[in-house]
Amino acid sequence: MLGHATADIVSRSIIDSLKSDGVDITKMLMLERDNPNVNKAIEDILNKEVVAERKKNELTKSLPLKNDFLRHLQYLQPFPRQRESFRTSITYLSRHVPYLLTNEEVDRVGVGWCVYQMADIPEEWFRKTTVSSDQIIEYLPIDKYWYRIFSTATSIGTPQYVVLTKLVKYLLYLSHGNSDSRSDKTINDRSSLNEASINGLRATKAAVKFFGGGKVHAVPATSTLISKVKDAYSRYTKDNEQQQKLIKSTDVVNGTAEVLVTAANAKLIKNNENLNRLRKKERKKINN
Repeated sequence: MLGHATADIVSRSIIDSLKSDGVDITKMLMLERDNPNVNKAIEDILNKEVVAERKKNELTKSLPLKNDFLRHLQYLQPFPRQRESFRTSITYLSRHVPYLLTNEEVDRVGVGWCVYQMADIPEEWFRKTTVSSDQIIEYLPIDKYWYRIFSTATSIGTPQYVVLTKLVKYLLYLSHGNSDSRSDKTINDRSSLNEASINGLRATKAAVKFFGGGKVHAVPATSTLISKVKDAYSRYTKDNEQQQKLIKSTDVVNGTAEVLVTAANAKLIKNNENLNRLRKKERKKINN
């Protein structure tokens, strides 16, 4: 029926027929070799298909494709923030993080998320466009985006998102891994595992393998290499200084906010005391 069809066409027809009959090809035994005329090409293709099917089944079982918690994590992306489903997801996350938030704080997360949805956030906080004619849009790492959100304050200088910051920082810790060697470090001190960092590590490993046979000490220290290392260190130092300045400014804002809150609480207590005195005087007048 297939005539002079190629091995690929023949094997595909066999596989499709088996699947349509409900036969699990991963449970098939290797083709018998008693017949010397068995087409070796067809056998190889079928064997590859069996291996691929087994890998697919294993990945389907092992990957968290139906994990609701991970599915809701995607809504930490900066766009689009205005969807109502995003608020449902952030509420789900706040209720399913163990021992982090109280019931009152969970409610405050919902309120904070509404404020966040209505906030006027500059686009350059999460993406930048190249000046060239190609107009390539590059999205910034999500941890840097949220760090800017954490730094925003109200009109009186208090932090804008107190409880929301607490939740999002915890969720960002998940993406940074659970390594014991880094568990005592803050999120600002830990390595930034964004795409650029991972690509840099891969490029370094590939260069060591190519120029030094996998041995770092065997890589030739050329003038070009030394120049590149100096440039990289210079950029790292500059970025680190900017980050430290931002941390200090945030600490100043938090300190100011604490002073203002303390003063407001003291004023409120004093007003309550004065109000109680006035009430007592009025009661005495009425009784007299």
